[in-house]
Amino acid sequence: MDKHKLAAVYAQLALGYQTPLTLKVLQSYKSLDAFSRAVFQKKAEQPFLTAKHLQQMYETKLEDAQKIVEDCERLGIGIAAIGDAQYPQPLLQLYAPPAVVYTKGALPDFDKTLCVTVVGSRKAPQQGKDNAFWLGKALTLAGACVISGLAQGIDASAQAGALAAGGKTVAVLGNGLDIAYPVENAALQELVAQNGALISEYPPGVKPLPYHFPQRNRLMAALGRAVAVVQAREKSGAMITVNLALELGRDVFCMPGDVNQDSCKGNLTLLREGATVFGSAADILNEYLSEFSDTIEIARADIPFQEGASAWRPQQAQTDEKPLEQNRPLPAQKPQTAQAHVAGAACSPNARAVLKVLGEQPMHFDEIVNNTSLPAFQVLRALTELQIGGYIKTYAGRRFSL
Repeated sequence: MDKHKLAAVYAQLALGYQTPLTLKVLQSYKSLDAFSRAVFQKKAEQPFLTAKHLQQMYETKLEDAQKIVEDCERLGIGIAAIGDAQYPQPLLQLYAPPAVVYTKGALPDFDKTLCVTVVGSRKAPQQGKDNAFWLGKALTLAGACVISGLAQGIDASAQAGALAAGGKTVAVLGNGLDIAYPVENAALQELVAQNGALISEYPPGVKPLPYHFPQRNRLMAALGRAVAVVQAREKSGAMITVNLALELGRDVFCMPGDVNQDSCKGNLTLLREGATVFGSAADILNEYLSEFSDTIEIARADIPFQEGASAWRPQQAQTDEKPLEQNRPLPAQKPQTAQAHVAGAACSPNARAVLKVLGEQPMHFDEIVNNTSLPAFQVLRALTELQIGGYIKTYAGRRFSL
């Protein structure tokens, strides 16, 4: 067994997901290997680590890390830790980069390839899905790489377009790479792995829980040089990806849409706030032509739009395992109240803690932190989860309410 990979996975389990502790640990220990040894020897005390942090770390079992590494070797899943040559460098720009990412397939050279993250509604109408397919195909033909989340609707259509063009695409997942989610896209997911790459910060076996997707979205925002919004509702994962991209200094492009459709309300908001409008792949590509002149051929992006083209899907990929019943998409209906959501198993513990302190009167972010006794970054993550679910209201000045 690769000792470096084992140490990296052990460190990830000790630190947890989406935590700024990763960068602090690296500043102190210089490598995840050194940190893992300190944890294993129960000598990891640092000023920035609380007693609760240390307890969690010291309870981490080496056997759990060993099983993950063994599963990855059996399933053909790569392990890349911060500091490795295979680790995607754009992720280092995140406030809380993953200590480890799991990959299947071949990631692009992010320094030499123009990567565009394409996002939008899961419940987009046919026109929106056709637009996404057309955009994904045109970008790929011109030499760009499409990044997306393989979700139903805009994501899957854009990545299907990239594959139909004979190119490569990268799907960022909110679950282990051995799980097909959504199951309707199982064949598409397999084809992406064969003609591009799957990437996730979650090890094999981790299910697609709702609060994983806001965490997944930050990876999508970081991996793309730009974010292209095809169709997005005002409150959606796509809009959160855009906000994360703006924090990272990424460019945001937005396709104009029907202002009378709910699936385009987010587009209107973004355009009002200064997003760059685009009506073709060339509008995006032109912005990066000087930087990627050796790899981008804009003329190849000039392809006709075809109605119904997004219905294209690969033949069902051959697989040794059938999708598990428990990995089927979660029910579309949500509880009608935040209190009902608290009782649901799908809500993260931190989100439940935040909901318990919120009321009808807006509460400032700092007050939420004090009332929950959670670290600020965990409160922020919980609020993001609740915003996506539509269970809280957001006000100016970092205030929130039910």
